[in-house]
Amino acid sequence: MRHTISLAFLLAFMAPQWAGAEDDFFWNENDAIIAYRKGMTVRVPPHDFVEACLTLGPGSHRRYAFATPEPLDFNVHYHDPAGIFYLTEAKDVQNEAGLITTKHANVYCWMWENKEPARVELTFRIWAALE
Repeated sequence: MRHTISLAFLLAFMAPQWAGAEDDFFWNENDAIIAYRKGMTVRVPPHDFVEACLTLGPGSHRRYAFATPEPLDFNVHYHDPAGIFYLTEAKDVQNEAGLITTKHANVYCWMWENKEPARVELTFRIWAALE
């Protein structure tokens, strides 16, 4: 079973558990969530993946960082009719930090894949970089 973490879902169903949760999100002019600035911890199931996806416009800048006790495959990608396009990819990494700049309006996904037989805890953060 594949797991995509919708940041809108997080706000609607999980945010009430956090004090001041609304302030932890960045919003655009259409009241859409464009980044999550607090660290979040999720469990990546065995032989499966999780994604955190954001709708971004062209020229958007997003920083990200993550850490995990076991290696995971990681990428940031988007889909369009011509295929899947990767902004960055790394195999067997336990932590990474970086910056992406978008060229097209699209849904961009940060994806972590666990190829191991046990679940892995992942802590990540995605936030808006200064334009």
